[in-house]
Amino acid sequence: MKTLLKSLFLLAMLAALAACAPAAPDEPLACTLMGCVNTLRIEITNAPAMPYWVTVRADGQEFNIACEEGVETSGLAGEMDCETGIFTLFDFAPETASIEVGWAAGGLTIDAIPEYETFRPNGPGCEPECRNGLVKVELPEQ
Repeated sequence: MKTLLKSLFLLAMLAALAACAPAAPDEPLACTLMGCVNTLRIEITNAPAMPYWVTVRADGQEFNIACEEGVETSGLAGEMDCETGIFTLFDFAPETASIEVGWAAGGLTIDAIPEYETFRPNGPGCEPECRNGLVKVELPEQ
């Protein structure tokens, strides 16, 4: 069943991409109206046991994430998964970022340059253009 759903999804995506391309070079480009947002994903390897906290600073903004057992951390700013150490911040794509991870026995701060992938959900040549960034933070094993 999963394979069938994946195949149907892939087929739908291919059809959507084909709809974005002009039929001939002299015809206008037909674009869909899908939106997108820039994101920054932070992946922490060897995330400490809870409680711990993550602070991300960049472009005059600061995001503070407190990871505690039984506390929901996702919200308007992004998706946070303290158990896996994966945090995605929405509408945020800085060129550099300071990331601090703290826990009971210590902490680590890094200055990072995210690796970005640019994409256009409505196809090549169609707006909008968004960026998904990734920073990997490797902590020592606890």
